Amino acid sequence: MCTLTIWRDSDHFTITMNRDDEQTRQESPPTLQHGASGAFISPRDVQAGGSWIAANDRGLIACLLNRYDPAPQGRISRGDIVLRAMEMASAKVAALALSPSPGEYSPFNCLLIDREHSVRLDWNGAHITRETLAPKPLDMLTSSSWQELDVRAQRTGVMASLTAGVNELGDVIDAFHCHTEADSDAWTPMMQRPTSHTKSITRVRASLETIEMSYWRRDSAVARGLTEPDVVLAIPFRADAHTPAPTDAF
Repeated sequence: MCTLTIWRDSDHFTITMNRDDEQTRQESPPTLQHGASGAFISPRDVQAGGSWIAANDRGLIACLLNRYDPAPQGRISRGDIVLRAMEMASAKVAALALSPSPGEYSPFNCLLIDREHSVRLDWNGAHITRETLAPKPLDMLTSSSWQELDVRAQRTGVMASLTAGVNELGDVIDAFHCHTEADSDAWTPMMQRPTSHTKSITRVRASLETIEMSYWRRDSAVARGLTEPDVVLAIPFRADAHTPAPTDAF
């Protein structure tokens, strides 16, 4: 259960993501981490140790949304996929390298984004498909364990209403991710249900030289919108950050 937007302009691309999960499930804010292939920034799921969003020093961002296909419970937490992606140099390299075995993970969508490409992995528990997404100035993806088609339609409608006739998208994106309605907050982007809710909002902003992650706990985002993050971390791109991706096979 999550909602994310991708906003691209001439100099930056920005991913903003609401994490929805059980109210009792704990998470820790972003920290700078070091893997075998370099540095990355990521919050963590305390229970399983994985993550739902991460960004590395080569400019690759990985985001995870749950799917709800009928499938056995995976042996490994889905959040592991995001951390595995952080060892890769680009979206297309990661998309080719991440090939789960049947039963390894519960179903998921994983979005892999860099300056050149956005690739979506769709895993139903047994098979994976890969799709290179056409570039758009603004895109939105969402998932929900409850009435998914209706929830997606409602959130798409909110985005369409907020962006109608608007040229400056920054404020619109902030408003969308913080949007709630007192009598209908089970479907809103900032959602609240009896046992689950939006736990946090994380934003990754990539320029030509650095990648920055900002993080708001739910209470902070509700109180002041997407201003004054609880945590801000940035890392410079390494020298080989923008090397060309290999010829794709999907």
